[in-house]
Amino acid sequence: MSERYALMIPRPTNFDPAVMRAMIRITESHVSEPLARTDRRVRRHKSIAEAFRKAMTVMGLRLITEKGYAADTVTGVYYPERIDDITFRQEMAKNNVVVARGVSELEGRIFRVGHMGIVNGNDIIATVAAIERTMKKMGHRFEYSNGCRAAQLELERI
Repeated sequence: MSERYALMIPRPTNFDPAVMRAMIRITESHVSEPLARTDRRVRRHKSIAEAFRKAMTVMGLRLITEKGYAADTVTGVYYPERIDDITFRQEMAKNNVVVARGVSELEGRIFRVGHMGIVNGNDIIATVAAIERTMKKMGHRFEYSNGCRAAQLELERI
């Protein structure tokens, strides 16, 4: 067999047994989850997403999607002028918060925050607080703590 052909044959992969057990357990829990519990989870994702979007707009940041078209899974936020993407994400990491970069034509122009799965209200408040600290440190002008306040008020409606 030629060496070139040998490179095209898929190699067996060893998965960590603990990871495989976790994946199986998560899959089983989602399949067996009662519909009422699923509805609660969907409502939680929606309220957390709305709280995050409200916080960003109060801070004077522009969202990628227009009102009414936003997904409850992830929100993209445009950077204000003079805020560098890489520096922003590095500063966020110092606060133990990871935000995703923009992709394709939005790379360097936006950051993304996910708000589904096991994310809860406390997680999103911590994320908003880290965004506030980082934006303030980088020179974005807004009323400090208004983002956290807006998110808290939105979450109270849950």
